[in-house]
Amino acid sequence: MFTVYHSNDVHVLKTLVVELMARQPLSGAFDKETILVQSPGMSQWLKLQIAEHFGIAANIDFPLPATFVWNIFKEVLDDVPKRSAFSKEQMTWRLLEIIPEFLTDPAFDALASYLKNDDRQVKLYQLSARIADIFDQYLMYRPQWINQWETGQLVDELKREDLWQATLWQALSEHTLASGASEYHRANLYDGCIAKLASGVCPSSIKQLKRIFIFGISALPPRYLQVLEALGQHIDVHFMLFNPCQFYWGDILDQKYLARIALKQRRDFYSGEQKATLKASAESYGEGAVGNSLLASWGKVGRDMQRLLSDQSASEVEAFVPPGQDSLLSLIKNDMLLLNDAYADSKNGHKRHVRADDDSISLNVCHSAMREVEALHDYLLDVFSNDPDIQPRDVVVMVSDIDAYSPYIHAVFSSQPDSQRIPFSISDLSSNHYHSIIQAYIWLLGVHQHRFSSTELLAFIQVPAVMKKFGIKEEDLDLIAHWIQDAGIRWGLDEETARSFDLPEMVQNTWLFGLERMLSGYALSETLGVVDEVLPYDQIQGLNAELAGKLAYLIQQLIQLRQQLMTCQQNEPDLDDDAHTEQNLLITKLSVPKWKELLERIRIGFFKASDEADQRQLQQIADAIGNWYSQLEETGLLAANESSEEGLALTSEVILEVMSEKLIQERISQRFLAGQLNFCTLMPMRSVPFKVVCLLGMDGNAYPRQQPPLGFDLMHGRFEYGDRSRRDDDRYLFLEAVLSAEKYLYLSYTGRSIRDNSERIPSILISELMDYCTEGFYLEGTEESNEEAQAEALLSYLTTEHSLTPYSTKAFHELPRHSYASQWYEIAKLGASDDTNVETDRFLSEALATFDFAGVLDLQELIQFWASPIRYFFHKRLKVHLLGSGDVIEEDERFTLDGLQKYQLKQQLADWALEQQDLDSQNIETVLDHFQAKGTLPAQGFGELELMESYQLVIQLTSYLGSLPVIDKDQAVEIDLAVELDSKIIHLEAWLPNFTGQSFIHYRVGQLRGKDVFSLWINHLASCSEGVSMPSSYVGVNAKKKEIEHLGFLPLEKCEAKHLLDELTSCWWQGMHSPLLFNIDWAQSYLSELEKPKSDEQSAKRVLEDVVLASFEEDEYLSRCWPEPSDQQVDELIELIERIYLPMSNRLVSFFEPQDGGEK
Repeated sequence: MFTVYHSNDVHVLKTLVVELMARQPLSGAFDKETILVQSPGMSQWLKLQIAEHFGIAANIDFPLPATFVWNIFKEVLDDVPKRSAFSKEQMTWRLLEIIPEFLTDPAFDALASYLKNDDRQVKLYQLSARIADIFDQYLMYRPQWINQWETGQLVDELKREDLWQATLWQALSEHTLASGASEYHRANLYDGCIAKLASGVCPSSIKQLKRIFIFGISALPPRYLQVLEALGQHIDVHFMLFNPCQFYWGDILDQKYLARIALKQRRDFYSGEQKATLKASAESYGEGAVGNSLLASWGKVGRDMQRLLSDQSASEVEAFVPPGQDSLLSLIKNDMLLLNDAYADSKNGHKRHVRADDDSISLNVCHSAMREVEALHDYLLDVFSNDPDIQPRDVVVMVSDIDAYSPYIHAVFSSQPDSQRIPFSISDLSSNHYHSIIQAYIWLLGVHQHRFSSTELLAFIQVPAVMKKFGIKEEDLDLIAHWIQDAGIRWGLDEETARSFDLPEMVQNTWLFGLERMLSGYALSETLGVVDEVLPYDQIQGLNAELAGKLAYLIQQLIQLRQQLMTCQQNEPDLDDDAHTEQNLLITKLSVPKWKELLERIRIGFFKASDEADQRQLQQIADAIGNWYSQLEETGLLAANESSEEGLALTSEVILEVMSEKLIQERISQRFLAGQLNFCTLMPMRSVPFKVVCLLGMDGNAYPRQQPPLGFDLMHGRFEYGDRSRRDDDRYLFLEAVLSAEKYLYLSYTGRSIRDNSERIPSILISELMDYCTEGFYLEGTEESNEEAQAEALLSYLTTEHSLTPYSTKAFHELPRHSYASQWYEIAKLGASDDTNVETDRFLSEALATFDFAGVLDLQELIQFWASPIRYFFHKRLKVHLLGSGDVIEEDERFTLDGLQKYQLKQQLADWALEQQDLDSQNIETVLDHFQAKGTLPAQGFGELELMESYQLVIQLTSYLGSLPVIDKDQAVEIDLAVELDSKIIHLEAWLPNFTGQSFIHYRVGQLRGKDVFSLWINHLASCSEGVSMPSSYVGVNAKKKEIEHLGFLPLEKCEAKHLLDELTSCWWQGMHSPLLFNIDWAQSYLSELEKPKSDEQSAKRVLEDVVLASFEEDEYLSRCWPEPSDQQVDELIELIERIYLPMSNRLVSFFEPQDGGEK
């Protein structure tokens, strides 16, 4: 018997299943229960419920409907294969072989036009897959079309221009039969199976089933229902249908749909009398047909199911349960159950009130996905705190795009303190999003399409399984990154990479270029210059050479793989042939067996499992390869002999598409329903009841999802009951999610722009739900207000506008549910404070840990401190780098140089010229070759332009330096001084370079800056304190004025120098315990203003305040310490300038001596 059980409560349906099992147990000890479900999530939930009742859930099958129906076909009919030869995958490959044969047929002109110039087969494969998907839909929902096409009949309702599909299906069917496959498919099996079952014939294998349950399935194709009805004549078929309404609602229609019908009909009538008649009839029909507006709008899938079930001969059992009327959520459910409508209540003046403490529905508006997840975490903590009966296992969070939200979920839920940690799991992540090996494997299959930028390839190297395969350790990665930057690697494996992008061949800045520099540098010094067009990079020495070799081997493997994917010989290329072929513009087509071999070699050749998770990923790739090959074997498209060149041949682009689809479509589940908070998509949890249901990502452009129909989809515009669409499915999923929420429904979307706070619209489903609430309900306490005010009050009550940041005072003090994020509370308190006189306490709310100082201070550290005391405090004392640490790896070749790069080039050029002592116009080509081979200069002629621009300044500087005493690079002055501070001895140590024997001379190819002069001052004080009383100077060149600058200091008395150095060291000690507000440029601005004839201390102070305030706006380190400088801080800064900087400024002299013998 076929029995349909209707209930609005899944728990009731579950109880019915359990009671039927208990009261009518299967007779055999090994007999299996069969329960058809729509998703693994539902089967997992049902197993837990059955186990809770019986103590165990065993010997139960949970097949999907399609699998079960095909198995029925196999049992009822003869010679039905295990798998259909008309599956989507097999039809795709057959169509890929067949379609090209028809492109000369005029009926296929549209396809021929689309496939024009498709040498790489990508369009052909994609088109074949789309047509196969359409044919699969026809088999399911239009079997009569397929049967008519196979008998040579035309379908009356189809247009003549669509007849190419009938021709193609006939060819597909003939091709399938010719390969020896079975003629059976779903379309021609339905009638035979139903007829045989209806005639009373039923195999014993089916009778042994005794009964089947269908649970949690919202919709089935009409033919499936017919098969189940026929099956019900022989065994018990119990269809447990989740039904939100106790009345028949198969005929209710959405008001918007009725409006569209009326508009279309009005266009067909022109007389006013006819219009009036039509309007009256349409409106009266609409009033009677709408029913509950939410069911009408969201419930098309369920409505069609009601219509289809009404056509079946089935017994019906109703087990509806009133949801109660104690909250807004339960009232909405009750309206659906009784087919009431809030809009009708509003028209009749029967609005219902919502309690002022009703929090069953919550709409949350955020600025970003990250804030959505943060707000959700606070909401859940509040729910757990206020309702002890609710545990994490009672909550489900359904996300419109789980892949996009998973990083934010991990960031928020994994970083909480123990007291606020909520156990969670994420299901339904795509494999490539979750698994690094699968991402890397797909990347390798497209290796011939990549730029191979430095960062791109470094990311590939960082995959643990790749590191394991090539013997690279975690601690090696920073060194490799340093080599990449220093050796001039930017992008491209070799010159072939540029050529593949239709760019001029260029070796410079490629990986091969950098590796040749590294390997030659192991044997040769960079001082030898360019050797065989390679400038050695000599920073790789000792044991590091082995790491360079591993890196070189990896690059060589990638080059070899790229060649295999790009090049083609007369026959298939030998996979073991590393030789480069010039026929790289041809397209590689390999036979399927050869592709299988290559795909497996890529898996083995680039990866080695470092743990069990890696092993599972590698096995998943192997399974995907095996599954793909098995599908093609079943099609008969492969050559009889694997070594034969006959059979289906595919390009690398098609293989990339195929493997990407197979690996990406695999979804990852993590202990689904295992007592934790469950994050998932909306699919697996449909109808499963939870006390708290949360929906994230309900943005206007995200949900319901849009899927434009294909132009050749003949079902589009020819609607039949039971037809499916993604948009209708999503609407029904949303309906089921609302109905599944037992106590709380939490809705969230990104409703504000993170950039300008502009409003963004939510999903239309959210808008419809809120409209329904405001039309039929009012907030307690607003009884006397007009309808518009009532609607605004209720919407405002239901909606929470979250702050832009988690540390906003609004998050802690102004929202109905305050934030639990204790890590942001202190910052929020500071933001709420009106006390502008809080200085250091504002930044350091607690005393710092004891400064662990070994007693020795390198003089260079003192110089770094005075270059930026605040930044030094963050870096050295707090170990905080606000702007990131480490060099940014460049990934594009240079066409111009920025200011820093130009200075570095000039400085390297000057160092090289002073060392070689032969920089002149005669050997500029040698210099150009040197720096080009170093990868420093822009490519092609741009490098020469940059070099010539720097050349004149370097010549000017080096010529002047040539007139001064020569710096002895092998000689340096040792510094070892003791500074006594508060009974603590600080030892200053250094070796001072740039010593000529008579003085210290420093130089830079640029204008002298304040910090250059101040660093010279510190070195000068150290040398004089050590007793080496000699002049110290700095030589620079002003590019704008093209003038030499030569500034410095004359010798100081030892005791005077020591006193001034002690002052600098004392300030360093102070600055290591609290931020020291000082900047050399500020000091220069202040003293420069003070030296003006008409200036005074007040005007100089105003200039200083303006300069400091501007720095606070630009420097993040400063703004992290104080919001703005106070008057007291400015006064202390002036005192520090006069104590520290003024003594240097007063002793600064010019050493410039014109080379023409003019005055000093």
